[in-house]
Amino acid sequence: MAGKREKSATKASSKKASEITDFPRGGSSGLTPLEFREVARQAEQEVLFSDGVTAGDRAEKKRRRRDGDKPSKKKSKKTGNTEIDPELLVDDERVSAVESITLRTLAKGALVLGCIAAIGELELRVSLPNGLLGVVPITSISPELTTLVEKAAEAAEDSEDAMEVDGGNDNDDPLDLKTRFYVGQYVKCAVADISSKQTAGTTKKGKRAKSSTRVELTLMPEEINSRIDTDDICEGMLLTASVKSVEDRGYVLNTGIPSSKVTAFLPTSEAQAWLSRWMPQAEELRPGQLVEAAVSSVSDDRRSLRMTIDPEAVSQATPKDTYKTMASAQPGQLVSATVMKAWDRGLSLRFMGFYDCSADLNALDLAAARSKSEVEKKYPLGKSVLVRILYVSLTAAGKIITVSAMPHIQKAYADLTAADSDAGSKQDYGKLWPIPYGTVLDDCIVSNVVGTAGVSLKISTTKAVTAFARTTQLVEENEELPALNKHSGGFHIGTRHRARVISYDAIGAVVGVTLRPSVVDEQFFKLEDMYPGAQIDGKIKSFNDNGVEVTISSNLHGFIHKKHLSDIALKHPELQFTVGKQLSCRVLKIIQEQNSILLTSRKSLVQSKLPIVCGFSEAEGAVPGVITQAVVDRIVDGGAVVNFYQGANGLLLTTSKRLEPGKSLKCRILSCDSERRRIRASDNIDPNVSLEELLSQSAPSQFANLGTDVSQVSVGDIVSGTVVHVGANSALMSLEGGSLGASLPAGHYSDHCGAIADKIAARVTVNTRFEELVVIGINAERKRVIVSAKPALIKAAKANRIIADARNITVGKTLVGWVKKLTSFGAFISFPGSVSALAPLEMLSDRYVSLPEDLLQADQTVVAHVVAVDDDSGAVKIRLSLRSSVLCQDAVSSQDIVDPVIDTPADVSVGQVVRGYVKQTSEAGCFISLGRTVTGRAFISELSDEYIRDVKGAFPAGKFVTAIVTAVDAGQNRVSLSLRPSRVGAAAGPDGERKRRLDQIAVGETLKGTITRIEDYGVFVRPDDAFTTGLCYVREIADSDAPVDPKALYEIGDRVLAKVLKVDEENGKLALGLKSSYFAEGSDEESDAEESDAEASGSEASDTDPSDNDEATDGEESEDNESEDSDSEDEEEDAEVSNLALAVSEGFHWNDNNSDDEAGDQPQESDSDSDASDEEAQSKSKKSGKRSKLQKVTQDITADLSEQAPKSANDFERLVMGSPDSSFVWIQFMTYYLSQSEIDQAREVAERALKTISPREEQEKMNVWVALLNLEQHFGSNETLDNTLKRALQYMNPKHVYLQMAKIYERADQIADAERMHKIAISKFSESCKVWVLYGLLCLKNDKIVESRDLLARALRSLPKRKHVKAITQFGQMEFKHGEPERGRTVFEGVLGTYPKRVDLWSVYLDMEITLVTRQGLDELFERVTSMKHSSKKMKFLFKRWLKFEKDHGSEATIEHVKQRAREY
Repeated sequence: MAGKREKSATKASSKKASEITDFPRGGSSGLTPLEFREVARQAEQEVLFSDGVTAGDRAEKKRRRRDGDKPSKKKSKKTGNTEIDPELLVDDERVSAVESITLRTLAKGALVLGCIAAIGELELRVSLPNGLLGVVPITSISPELTTLVEKAAEAAEDSEDAMEVDGGNDNDDPLDLKTRFYVGQYVKCAVADISSKQTAGTTKKGKRAKSSTRVELTLMPEEINSRIDTDDICEGMLLTASVKSVEDRGYVLNTGIPSSKVTAFLPTSEAQAWLSRWMPQAEELRPGQLVEAAVSSVSDDRRSLRMTIDPEAVSQATPKDTYKTMASAQPGQLVSATVMKAWDRGLSLRFMGFYDCSADLNALDLAAARSKSEVEKKYPLGKSVLVRILYVSLTAAGKIITVSAMPHIQKAYADLTAADSDAGSKQDYGKLWPIPYGTVLDDCIVSNVVGTAGVSLKISTTKAVTAFARTTQLVEENEELPALNKHSGGFHIGTRHRARVISYDAIGAVVGVTLRPSVVDEQFFKLEDMYPGAQIDGKIKSFNDNGVEVTISSNLHGFIHKKHLSDIALKHPELQFTVGKQLSCRVLKIIQEQNSILLTSRKSLVQSKLPIVCGFSEAEGAVPGVITQAVVDRIVDGGAVVNFYQGANGLLLTTSKRLEPGKSLKCRILSCDSERRRIRASDNIDPNVSLEELLSQSAPSQFANLGTDVSQVSVGDIVSGTVVHVGANSALMSLEGGSLGASLPAGHYSDHCGAIADKIAARVTVNTRFEELVVIGINAERKRVIVSAKPALIKAAKANRIIADARNITVGKTLVGWVKKLTSFGAFISFPGSVSALAPLEMLSDRYVSLPEDLLQADQTVVAHVVAVDDDSGAVKIRLSLRSSVLCQDAVSSQDIVDPVIDTPADVSVGQVVRGYVKQTSEAGCFISLGRTVTGRAFISELSDEYIRDVKGAFPAGKFVTAIVTAVDAGQNRVSLSLRPSRVGAAAGPDGERKRRLDQIAVGETLKGTITRIEDYGVFVRPDDAFTTGLCYVREIADSDAPVDPKALYEIGDRVLAKVLKVDEENGKLALGLKSSYFAEGSDEESDAEESDAEASGSEASDTDPSDNDEATDGEESEDNESEDSDSEDEEEDAEVSNLALAVSEGFHWNDNNSDDEAGDQPQESDSDSDASDEEAQSKSKKSGKRSKLQKVTQDITADLSEQAPKSANDFERLVMGSPDSSFVWIQFMTYYLSQSEIDQAREVAERALKTISPREEQEKMNVWVALLNLEQHFGSNETLDNTLKRALQYMNPKHVYLQMAKIYERADQIADAERMHKIAISKFSESCKVWVLYGLLCLKNDKIVESRDLLARALRSLPKRKHVKAITQFGQMEFKHGEPERGRTVFEGVLGTYPKRVDLWSVYLDMEITLVTRQGLDELFERVTSMKHSSKKMKFLFKRWLKFEKDHGSEATIEHVKQRAREY
């Protein structure tokens, strides 16, 4: 029964088999344990992993096909050690086909051998076979490491300062993956997830999809070893394990094998070789560290495993026993396989006698093989090959095992790379690469074409590795993919190409290359190609609040911080830096650790030709005497800190007071100290001044000559001294009594602020003596003394009220200090002795303000009251109050306290209107600070009557709000608030706007309002004087019973009168009626309202769009003329309206035009070609009709005012009530107050006008703004004028505001300021012809002839081509009027030489000559133009002009000559 045993059976098993009887007792099977295991394994193999046909069946079929016998009823037994029939080796049904690992064949749950290519902070990048790349998150490495991550996350949430989670070195980060892995380490991976993202790409012939695939892997031992049968564990088997714990004699390992009875132990001696080779800096393995260990011994009960991680032992380990199941086969295992079949693309093999596997050409080191014969030559059938398993996928779709016979894979775990070259890029995985990343290979030869996947290439400079270029890397992205052929085409075998290394397959020892010319020839491909100061042309990739991301090349991106976008602060940078726009910039800094590049697009830096300073040594450009470009970072004592390239900075020694952070300037390097990393520079770049002289003039040099014994004085001492050096922000003092040096900050010259402080600072010069100074600070390290000349501090010091130690400050103290810093949440106040305290927003004043800047400014002297002191945390925290009611309780009445102090919830009551500051905003609502210790809450439903899309954006921290108290719970210290305007009422109106709440509206009232929404069931009306919106149902619209369509009767924005029918305070609803019968009694009032509304709508219809028509699109010549005419008409109409509405008397000019003569100075606009046509005449008559109506309305208003002759403020109040949208009335009201020398009252009238005039009346608002600017220019300060100008720019058309401001300056003979306004307008609106012409006019009027002519050249470079003729002719007109007429003639002759058919240009030319009344030139000009060929209408127009001129200035003969010429025509 036992039968004859196979030749390969062991002697022990043969002897035991011979002793088995034919009829064994106890039901023995008659098989040895080894044979039984092999038969069981074979049965499982045939049942579980076959298609239902057993190996015996296939062998029988083969024999019957060969011998022609009938099927045998007896099946032969076969073991794993039986010799394989050579004829079976070529049976296609028996062997598996060659499989290659690609993204398509990579299956979820499969096991694959990988090599660590890069180590990040929170993940590993793993190189997989065939150039694939996978990612391992830190939480997918080992259970022990995941536990450490969770502990670290919990510690971060609990805000713990330190956490001890590892028994290793306390100085190391326990989560630093670089202490647990090394680049080039081989690891077994399980595919956890494969996600793809496709985007559409375009080619010349159409679209081509681009895919971006992320392969997520896991190294968890329980995922890798979950399928291993414990019966298959034997010596030589490789297992992935993690260090579970560190013991005295070794390490307990976690193998993750499902059976909990199996334990693994790694002796310390078996780990030393691995540590010394791969991690010499580590003394021992760390808990959670992953290792690849070989089983060195197995206990008899298979419950205890002894492991080793010795590199040589692991590399050579092979399993001693045959696996019972295919599932025990794992990647990384070295096995002996037999060649079963050769293919043109690889080999089919079998290991352990039963398990089929395959290897492609790359895995056999035969990438250049072109035929099956070349494969068979190296690997003949039946040959035994030592291979290492790469990939195992056992799914229902198929069982795939791939192996590799590459030499470096056979030596895996012992060797690092396929080549011994250490040269590589500076990237983390650079040392793994045999050829550095980004290297350009000038000579690569195509050695093979791999189907449609790509081409293999030989590298002429090395034979250690081969190159592979995928099909997508052969041509540019926008080109069609090539058809690959071994014998033809651009990439056939033998063709030579230039390539660039872009990737490396550590498993296959293949470098990935690209043949795209655009990539190969790129100047900046990798980070190492960049250098500080390099000029690049990039493309904007994205824009955010912090700056702009720029695409430098196909592989590099840079970032421009918002501070480096421009040399000037941009209000709307998103309009200039649009996605896709080309941008010239310069490399500002390269951060190797973060693999990032910082750029700058400042023109002063990009266009600079000066040397680059990128360090603190002369080799890095910091050569004394070199002039370079720098950017001011911050202002310090003695000068400013300036930034150069690559993070280098230096101290700029200067006395200039015009420096400000962010300003770009030229400076001269004075000295450099590379060891101390210091650079000194000066803004004096005069080559005649020596470096020694500049250094001697600096504050540090002056300070070196003074004493440094700071023990001579103490904080609070009264001293005197003399100024020895004046800087931009401080003065250097020499104190008497020891010549001790001290610093006097500029803000401490006096207690004054603003203009007076500036005047005092201007008087502080060298040798200025201060008789009394108080010491406010001592820096012992720098040996500096800081003094102050503030009289308030000196008085406090004399009264011994200076407290230099914060620990001596108690609640109730009143201290004298100064403002150190203003923030969104309050003001930091400094006191002598480096004591600093915070005054919260709600404690700054008895009347809350939106921003601290509205009350305070830096260095301002303040008196503060201490309200709280907290020293529990070790550092003393002091809270102050600057409220007058706290400082002087008796001197302040309760009426003066707008916002009283709220210390407890009991200080407020339900229905009370309170004000406060937003403390925090969430999706649920806002927390509002009402006092130092009281915070109220407003739910999101109580924030507004309207829907708010972005709650956090609408209510940022620090925002000043008004709320009403809805509930108070003193027991739980809670105050509920509402910010809804309909509940808060008039107090919530902007700047005192009086509006009513719903409960303040009575039934029966008549309201004026605007329709905001129209539905089929009614219309929604928003009353003018209420915060709520009412609804008028359809039945309340008309008195008739016929159906009413609201959409046909009304439009959104219509003004209506409504009757209040019902007020539902509980539900917040207001019912209105629009029936005419509701207003029968008040018909007069209604008619007046309708008249005023009609009048307003009529004026709106007659108003022109204030936007400049210079923005018109390009068109044909006729379209150009139309746009020019439109511009002309707009400007003329604006001028007329301005003259009519703003004219005032008493010698004070409110209007933008000084006189009609000044208006006449403006260049004329050219008429269109069809000026003489009847249609044009009709259109002009219509326009003149509109203007006459406008004049009539204005004249009527003026006449009415003169009849009423307002004599008092009450009279004007009545006028503005009747004409709230008339700027003329408001400006007359301002003039009245100015005649009474009430400047502030005039300002208030202007502010009221701006809030009252309808937003649609833009011209009326503009008139008021111009009047207000005039007022500030004549009676205000520079600060008030600048603030008014900024506001006007925010609300009105900026171009018009700048031009009006320039005219105001010009009338005030402030030509420099007028030029400044014009330059700003040109920089912002360079495509507008008007801004160039007006600036040129200003230059000509002030005898700046050269500047005006240069301006024309600049204008032509900036303006669109369609506006060139317009600009040239207007500059020519200005030459006739204010410059040289001969040059004007030259300009017109040049234009007419190009456009001889433009009758409008001839007309302007003739007008200019007529003003000069030069007979000789005019006669010739009329002769020329009438001799040309024009249409009859145009000729008629020209002859009329000629005839009119001769009648005015000629004789009878000349008149007859013109008539004769006309008759001849």
